[in-house]
Amino acid sequence: MRLLKRLLLAIVLLVAGIFVALLLYEWQARREAFADFRDRLQAWHARCDAYVDQPVVSDEAKACLAELQRLSAEKKARAF
Repeated sequence: MRLLKRLLLAIVLLVAGIFVALLLYEWQARREAFADFRDRLQAWHARCDAYVDQPVVSDEAKACLAELQRLSAEKKARAF
């Protein structure tokens, strides 16, 4: 009976450890994805802030608008 309790405790601890490891892995992956997203958004600002509140007439402004729409959709999809 005592051996059975120890074995059960070991199994529960093993499953809990695996669960925590998976949570940490998922958290790290989301953290890296957000860091990549943040870097791309900052690069967008560096290139495209000059076109904010301006009519979208040039090819550069159109490219900035399209990229901003992609970034916004990605942010919404990933719930950053």
